[in-house]
Amino acid sequence: MDEPTSGLDGQSSFLIVSFLRKLAAAGQAVLCTIHQPSASLFAQFDNLLLMKAGGNMVYFGEVDHLSEYFEKNGVDMPKDINPAERMIDIVSGDLSKDKDWADVWNKSEEAKQRLKETEELMQPKGNQQENEDDKWEYASTTGMQLKLVTKRASIQLWRDTEYVTNKVSIFSHTTTASSRAHDRLLCISAAPCSTDSPSG
Repeated sequence: MDEPTSGLDGQSSFLIVSFLRKLAAAGQAVLCTIHQPSASLFAQFDNLLLMKAGGNMVYFGEVDHLSEYFEKNGVDMPKDINPAERMIDIVSGDLSKDKDWADVWNKSEEAKQRLKETEELMQPKGNQQENEDDKWEYASTTGMQLKLVTKRASIQLWRDTEYVTNKVSIFSHTTTASSRAHDRLLCISAAPCSTDSPSG
């Protein structure tokens, strides 16, 4: 999701993020970019990927360990300050002038741990049998996809009957005009055409 809370008031933003929290609790993976969240919204997330200009990673890990990581690297994280605003100062504000935080992250033990976890996830499980469904690119068959897409398109067209009526009307007029032109073409190209024929 790309900034689902942008343009919303605080209450609406909290409701959106609370719903995402329920989806995550039910087992749905949620990846979300969010612009300057409040402290209450920020606390709803489990993990944070913090990046600076140019796409360089500054932090990737649990939200609960964020303060611990930056305090270990010499930056105070007061509890009464919004963590999102503090991170902006770290990445592009006054706290970014004397340190390359991307380089600090690359040399940190946390970065090595994340890399190790990623490599473990990429390794195939030796004792896990290959599922028959894993051989297919998509979760459902082509026939099922066609059925669902056709149903969805039909519902969409049914909801906008004026659009469908106009399309049918234009197609009907075009077909009629094309048929009449074809009849005249046949008469002209037929040899010989009768000179006393009304269409000749």
